Amino acid sequence: MQGQAPHSDSPFAESVTKVSRAGKELDAGKTMKKIPKRKPWGGLVGGIKIFLGVELAFFAVSLYYWRKMNSSQDFRYTVHQKYPSMLNGYYVMGERFGGLNTRKEDYRSWGIPLEE
Repeated sequence: MQGQAPHSDSPFAESVTKVSRAGKELDAGKTMKKIPKRKPWGGLVGGIKIFLGVELAFFAVSLYYWRKMNSSQDFRYTVHQKYPSMLNGYYVMGERFGGLNTRKEDYRSWGIPLEE
């Protein structure tokens, strides 16, 4: 009996091929919607893209401020007044990796005694 079509006198024969929807009989094969396949890494890839976008934005902002501090002594003085720890980090990076004496020059021009 396997693989054979149901008999026409069977009470379930009609329900196999027809589906009732809001009083209308429709063919079950034509009303079935395909369920889209879920990408197994879809959410992870989206999260990585967002993370990289935020990381790129932070890098761009930090590069902008580094270049501004690197080129303007007035801006460094403003940063010294508002965020001294950030300016100290700028000085430390310049002294370690660039061999710059920017801190000494800035403190001398601002009239601030340099602590050794």
